[in-house]
Amino acid sequence: MIFGQGVTRSLQGTAKHSTQGTSLSDITALMRTKRAINSSKKYIWATARFFTYDNPFLMTKEQFIGDTLSRSHAPKSSDGNYREFLSELEKAFDEFVTDGHVTVLYQTVCYLGTL
Repeated sequence: MIFGQGVTRSLQGTAKHSTQGTSLSDITALMRTKRAINSSKKYIWATARFFTYDNPFLMTKEQFIGDTLSRSHAPKSSDGNYREFLSELEKAFDEFVTDGHVTVLYQTVCYLGTL
C-alpha cells in the first residue's frame, strides 16, 4: 500500500544583489543583466526537456516517524501538540502497514537543457 503523496524537487540557483552604495550606472547595468538572465531563463525552460520517475521508499515505523519529524514543518518536542502529532503518525503507519513497512512515494523531476 502506498502512503503519502508525491514530492517534487528541483534545484534553482539564486543570487541576491545589494544596491546599497552602488552608482546609478551600476544599478542600470545590474537591471540589464537581470533582464537578460530572465530572458535566457525563459528560453532555457522553453527548450529544456524534463522527465519524472517514481521513487518508492520502504520505511519501518521508526524510519517513517523519524523522517516525518525531521521535516522543518513538523512540530518540535517542546511544542504543545507534539504528543498528539506523534500519536497520529503512529496511527497512520498502523493503518497503511504491510509486512512491517509503509511505502512512501517520492517523485523525482529532472530537467535537461543547455545553458
